[in-house]
Amino acid sequence: MKASKTSDAISHTLLALFCVVPSLCAASRIVAEHPIQIERPLIDPAITFQDGVYYLTGTVGGKKADGSVDFDHNEGVFLWKSSDCEKWKDMGVLWRFDSFGGAENFYSLGQHQPAQFKPGGSGHAVTAPRLHRIEGQGRWVVSLAKNRSHIHLLFGDKGIDGPFLPPLVNASWKGPFRHKFTTHGPTGQNRALVESNSAEGKMLSPLSFLLQDDGDLFQENGTVYLVWADGWIVPLTPELDGRAAEPINLLTTIPGWPERPCPLECTTPTSASLFKHDGVYHLVFAAYTKRDGKAHHDTLVSRSSQLMGPYSVPELLIPDAAPARLFADGDKVRATAARNGSPYLFDIEFAK
Repeated sequence: MKASKTSDAISHTLLALFCVVPSLCAASRIVAEHPIQIERPLIDPAITFQDGVYYLTGTVGGKKADGSVDFDHNEGVFLWKSSDCEKWKDMGVLWRFDSFGGAENFYSLGQHQPAQFKPGGSGHAVTAPRLHRIEGQGRWVVSLAKNRSHIHLLFGDKGIDGPFLPPLVNASWKGPFRHKFTTHGPTGQNRALVESNSAEGKMLSPLSFLLQDDGDLFQENGTVYLVWADGWIVPLTPELDGRAAEPINLLTTIPGWPERPCPLECTTPTSASLFKHDGVYHLVFAAYTKRDGKAHHDTLVSRSSQLMGPYSVPELLIPDAAPARLFADGDKVRATAARNGSPYLFDIEFAK
């Protein structure tokens, strides 16, 4: 269902009043939407388009005893592929908890002990897995979270067919490590940094957090960035085994944020990702909003002409479907998101 005339009118009015970078704030619109027809229950869908093939990943749901869908438990990372985004071939499990490089060797970035994942245990699920082809390296990487906390990377150095292994199988990681807690951003929530005690004193990625968040990768000019949570970004080392600079929060680059309220009364931004189109950076994230006097879970977008901001005040991108992830399909911009527990594909048009 397309955004209503009322929500479109609200969006345009708010942009006129609040937009801080006028040339970047022309409203987007959904020109088409299509259900993604697969047999497994799926949320957090993400499509990667590479060499004429569409690859689909997402959070797969299992079944509870009463037959209802359970997205808190699954086997691992599932993969589908298609040549037209209409007919999807189920490729099965790309990586599973109990496989080699699985539960016994599954590390968070910067974590020196294996994550203790027990099949059938509480909160045993891969959430928001996203497939990436690393430019200039020719390898595939899966970014994922364990039940929306603790971001992980899996590496497929032998191609899309795997095997996908966690980075700490590689001996290049140093240790031992210790957790260093700090507070970032306007929310005042605690996040954990992981700092190495090795001779090099290398600071690893701030990615072993105790928050409910997903992560994504963004690539530009040979640098890979991790983007996560409520708009945090950090460049990673070429080996993708640590951070190359201090993380910053892109939402805090909005002039007046957070003192000036979000036009849609948005709260709890999560699952941030970045997409670049026609020289403009789009910071996409999920948030709870109020429209038409009702609460909604929407996908919002802020824009900037520079990677590190300043970004525009958020506007509505996809109503009642979140989180979304954008990708380029030739000249078209498309997005994936779940609505009512089912995956959808959206065609997006940005006004010139």
